[in-house]
Amino acid sequence: MLIYASDVDYHFAGDGKLAGIVRPHDLQCHLAPEGQNMKYTHDTILDYPSIGQIRKAITDNNINVIFVIDDREGYKNYYVKLNPDIPGSFTEELSTDATNILSIIRTTYEKLRGTVNFVNEAFQNIDTQYWSACGGRVSQTDQRSTCSNISVGAPIDFEFRMTLNINKCPDNINERTVRSSIHPEGLEDRLDVNVEYICDCDCQAPGQAVENSTDCNKQGRLECGVCHCNDGWSGDKCDCDISKTQEETCGQTTDGVNYIICSNVGECQCGKCVCPADYTGDYCECYNKGCGGYIGTGELCNGNGLCQCSNCVCNEGYNGTTCDCPTSTDACTNNNGTICSDRGQCVCGKCVCDDNNYRGDQCQECPTCPGQCKANQDCAECVGFKQGKLSEFDCAAQCSHVSTEAVLPVENITKCQFFDDEGCQIEFTYEYDEEFKLKVVVKDTKTCPPGPPDATTLALGVSGAIFLVGLLLLLIWKLLTSCLDGMEYKKFATEINDPKWGFEKNPIYKDCITEVQNPMCDIPKGPDGPGAEGMDSVVFRKK
Repeated sequence: MLIYASDVDYHFAGDGKLAGIVRPHDLQCHLAPEGQNMKYTHDTILDYPSIGQIRKAITDNNINVIFVIDDREGYKNYYVKLNPDIPGSFTEELSTDATNILSIIRTTYEKLRGTVNFVNEAFQNIDTQYWSACGGRVSQTDQRSTCSNISVGAPIDFEFRMTLNINKCPDNINERTVRSSIHPEGLEDRLDVNVEYICDCDCQAPGQAVENSTDCNKQGRLECGVCHCNDGWSGDKCDCDISKTQEETCGQTTDGVNYIICSNVGECQCGKCVCPADYTGDYCECYNKGCGGYIGTGELCNGNGLCQCSNCVCNEGYNGTTCDCPTSTDACTNNNGTICSDRGQCVCGKCVCDDNNYRGDQCQECPTCPGQCKANQDCAECVGFKQGKLSEFDCAAQCSHVSTEAVLPVENITKCQFFDDEGCQIEFTYEYDEEFKLKVVVKDTKTCPPGPPDATTLALGVSGAIFLVGLLLLLIWKLLTSCLDGMEYKKFATEINDPKWGFEKNPIYKDCITEVQNPMCDIPKGPDGPGAEGMDSVVFRKK
């Protein structure tokens, strides 16, 4: 462990140029002999070492460095940034009175003791990775080269993986061997690794090749697993006779003259037909998508077989040209174990009834037969609604197979319905159980038509309607008369304000003044009063 204490920044390669020192450092010690205060003697001759040179010297000698820095001037951060470039280095802050130096050394030593970090020299053309679970301290093995907080004596397993990243062997034989070492950081123990490229095969040695090998169709030499064909032959196995024509090897003919090469869908390569997808056969004559069965399932052969050469090869349990016919009779078997109720044949998983009067999945229904619907009406009435032709005693004796439910079953049953004397509809179902015994279920509610309306309610309704209609008509009449009166009054007011009457003399009116002409109007008047001369007329006034 090396402790480096300082209160200033550090120097590195290039800083010596300020003093005219340009000679690079030679990675030698250059300390004065013992007895001369171990003083560095080449400070005016050699430049400062580079960070890479310091790293190499520390790594080669497995030294752990502690940078103890007085941070009053803020120089600690410079050394913190230096830690990643120098493996195994730490930076701690020194107190003003330097009393924490022992604590720093103790803490750093504990970190070093509980940490394992694997490093290695670079391999040329090889990528390296470390994998570890850190002795179970993490949940799974991941890529990591460092494990922390390790107890003393605890074993830690590391896996070292190497990946070659070149495509061909180096031409230079000396470059075919790579050497490096792997070691825990800060420890002298190391593992030397020598990697040698295997570029030459033993099969290329003289005498290893096999002439006319059976693996090469006896038409070539087998060398390192590869066939080298004789003249006139080609192919990976020397099985291509290039002296024959395509018509001879890949053609089909019906007249011996015209040939069809690979059914016009494939290619003739090396005397054999290379067929496209969905075609097989020596001459690509089989189209494996030419089968039916798309309807309903959308799959060839209805998904129940394989299409081979345009024909369906059905899976077990199916037959038919498109594998649409199941051979099982399970769907045709009723609850009592009989097939199609002994009234038909099971064909492709479905019942074909012998008698046209029967129908249903198991030929269990006969709508035209005078069957159980008619026979069980009386029981349905007495059990479901305590009514009908049967007495209570007869109902209990004859209708033990009848029960009631709020909701009728709907699967594998026959539904019946009829009307009782009150016009109400009664519904029930019947079926046969596993022992082929009749079972009837009656719906516990019946559907009845609406009854006649109540007379009082009807009379009140009619009376109310008549009253409302009369009231409505009265309101309409009042509204109309009010409108007409308003119009007449408005017209009268207009005429009063703007009269246009003429003035005429009353024909029966007689004036109170009557004038009579005096026949003696030629008598002159006297100067002193009316005389015979001045009295031309006389006026009489009536009172």
